[in-house]
Amino acid sequence: MTKPFFTLENWPDDGWLVGGLKEVPSVFSQGESLKELKENIADGYRMMLESDAESSHEGLATLELGEEPFGRACGARDSCQGG
Repeated sequence: MTKPFFTLENWPDDGWLVGGLKEVPSVFSQGESLKELKENIADGYRMMLESDAESSHEGLATLELGEEPFGRACGARDSCQGG
């Protein structure tokens, strides 16, 4: 399995390096060095994944990629009502 690739955007701010993942805007952090910023970003990303895995919503339905809802594909010309 390949590890996901993300772009770390960073900038100096008042003696710190601040940054975030371009592809995941909700993950951002700071560090005194680039190494520390990378470690903090990695921790933030892991915490986001754990939080997503722990959250549950009543009536939540999931669909595996590749499956077609209601047994057929719904294209742009289909109304997709009633299956």
